[in-house]
Amino acid sequence: MNSHRNYTLQGTAGARAMSVEDAAANIKASFEALQLLGAPLRGPWQVNYKDPIDVTDEKALRAHILGSPFKDDEGMPSPEDGYGPGFQLGDWQVPNSVVTDLGKFNIWLSPFKNQSLMTASVSLTFEGDNFTVPACQNAEELVKSFARIWRPENFAFTDDKLLALRRERVTRSRASGLPSWGYVSWVSDQVSRQLESVEGAATFRYGTGTLIVTDTWEAEQAADVWQLLLDTKRLRTAPKIQEYPPTFL
Repeated sequence: MNSHRNYTLQGTAGARAMSVEDAAANIKASFEALQLLGAPLRGPWQVNYKDPIDVTDEKALRAHILGSPFKDDEGMPSPEDGYGPGFQLGDWQVPNSVVTDLGKFNIWLSPFKNQSLMTASVSLTFEGDNFTVPACQNAEELVKSFARIWRPENFAFTDDKLLALRRERVTRSRASGLPSWGYVSWVSDQVSRQLESVEGAATFRYGTGTLIVTDTWEAEQAADVWQLLLDTKRLRTAPKIQEYPPTFL
């Protein structure tokens, strides 16, 4: 069985700030999640294209973060800012996949001037044809692992096509309760009753909400499902609409 997957985990500009210690721990945990799937993690990883460091060394990670250019208190680049500290895995083949150069994994951190808090952007992408069943399972497991590590209230999961769709739908979403991004939706703790199942999708509990996981929906179909849930009162309360609504792909 061959199929196509395109998972992208992308941090939003509206993410809450995190500490340097938490960021370093999350980066280390991200690479450990890859290792659990059988990825050959041979360090040190080239995290800034100049001076490779060992991602298992949290002290080295913190030093790299603190030594990177800063952004101002509003998150805008300061005059001396040239780039954010990056941690890049690069091309990575999902275990048990016949596809080469399949996966890309990047983490970009933007520290604030006080050197204690920062915002973060994380991207995790698998795309291509001829995915084997084990490869699909591994890719999905990795997405779930990264969701647990980086926390869904801070990040959104979507794909490139839906990034453009978000701008079109965001105003509508605030008024109608529809999701501005699709495929897999985070039902937040603003919803008083948990959603248990949706036809054609798999669900699993995460924190105080439910993740709806499917690889078959189009964005418009996802929006239709949300509207149906609201119309049939399966959701007693519409999820709180935000500028960057937390969603999962």
